[in-house]
Formats: sequence, structure tokens, C-alpha cells
Amino acid sequence: MAIDILLIRHGQTRFNAEHRIQGSLDSELTELGQEQSIAAGRALFASSRIPDYWWVSPQGRARQTSALIRSQANGQKLPGESVHADLQEIDCGEFEGRIFHELDPERVAWHKAHPEAPWPGGESILDVLQRTTRFLADLVSAAVDARKQHRAVVVAHGNTLRCLSAVFLQLGLPFVIRTQLDNCSISRFQAADVDAEFRMLYFNQTRHTIAELW
Repeated sequence: MAIDILLIRHGQTRFNAEHRIQGSLDSELTELGQEQSIAAGRALFASSRIPDYWWVSPQGRARQTSALIRSQANGQKLPGESVHADLQEIDCGEFEGRIFHELDPERVAWHKAHPEAPWPGGESILDVLQRTTRFLADLVSAAVDARKQHRAVVVAHGNTLRCLSAVFLQLGLPFVIRTQLDNCSISRFQAADVDAEFRMLYFNQTRHTIAELW
């Protein structure tokens, strides 16, 4: 029973455009973010293959992105959205809402040197790795229950999806801190069976020009 997964980061938000730390806070998609989401939807539904499951973070920017992607389905019947709390973005604590370049450079440097440390008053990357490990267990359980090839879409956040990618590949923290996911980028992972190792087919694809995403 093969598992085929597309990870989609939300479109650009107002906080993204302002270089403001977002975390557990929310801001609406910009006009560009809406255009990015629609383009991702067009690319996704260019194929006749429809996902069996659709996972989404409960946060507004992910829900808005998901809705815009789904609006491009051209009448194709889609699974309902399954909102999963473990797909929320990392909680950046007291840094949330602040513009990145206005932060104390020494604190930023220390945090970069200690990526395993939690944000002051918030979470650490290790916390998010733990959350996304739980999410993967739920995803695999859904695939087992389906008893057939399982295609899933996951719409969430940059840090969350980098952590989930690291969980797929069993690469942990080093992978998370050395990779980047752009707004509305799409990444694809596949496993031959629920007990098999995942492989990465592509990562951070933003052109949305390939004929079929899967």
C-alpha cells in the first residue's frame, strides 16, 4: 500500500511581507499569497489524480491557503479537510509579532547557535519534531484504514513542514536547520508501503510548471 504525500506551505502573509515573526499568531494572505495559492491549486488539479486525504493546520493562513487551492478543483470531488493541531507553526513566544531585524543581534546569534533551545516563552524545534512525529503516526494509521494506495495533501507552515520532512527521512534537527521552504512551495514524499522508508521526490518546488505534481 503506497503512500504519496504533497506538503504545501501557506501563501505569503502580511507578516511574511513585513519580515515579522509569526509563529502562533496569524495574519491574512497578501494579494501575492492568494495568487500563489491559486497557482498551486491549478498545478495540483492539472492531474486527474485526486488526494484521498487532506490535512491542514488549524491556523488561519493555512486554512485560507487550503481553501484557495481547493477552489481550483474544477468540480472534482475532494475529501474533506482534516484539521490537525500538531500541524500548527512553532510557538515563537515573546519574539512573535516582532520584526526580525529589530531583534537583539546577540539573542538572535545565540538562538542560531543553539537551535535545540526553545524560543523564550515558546517551543523548540525539538518540540515540533515531536509533534510532527505524532502527526505522521496518524497519517499512516489513516492509510492503513484505507487499505489502498494513499495520496495525501498537507497544508501547513514552514517550520512544521521542514520538521515533518525530517521525520519522513529520519534526518532530525540538522535537516530542519539547513533547509528552507518558500511560500506555497510544494514538496513530495513517497513510501512503497506503510512500513517502508520514505524517499523525497522533490522539495521546495515553487515554479508550479511541471505537468503533474503526482
